[in-house]
Amino acid sequence: MANKDQKEKTTLEQAEKLVREAVLATPGVASIQPTPPVMDGIFMSNLFGNLEIDIFVNVFYGSNIPEISWNIQESVKEKLETETTLSPKHINIHIEGVDLSNV
Repeated sequence: MANKDQKEKTTLEQAEKLVREAVLATPGVASIQPTPPVMDGIFMSNLFGNLEIDIFVNVFYGSNIPEISWNIQESVKEKLETETTLSPKHINIHIEGVDLSNV
């Protein structure tokens, strides 16, 4: 766990790396999908202290999409709250495609 000084200095770029780690560690997620205008597949905004995150992912064929979406939201929220001072108000999951490599 990061100390308080490290938590306070977290930028959105650093937070995005934590979000990426949490998403890719979620079972059923095949990849993060770069989708214009969000070229890296994760869009974060922190307006008036309200952190909003949009995540664009591909999932493996046969995956339970509502369960994967819930798990992504929970893991991202937990990762940000334990390693930073950020607490997301909204975490929006966008399923962009299905990866058939596991068929």
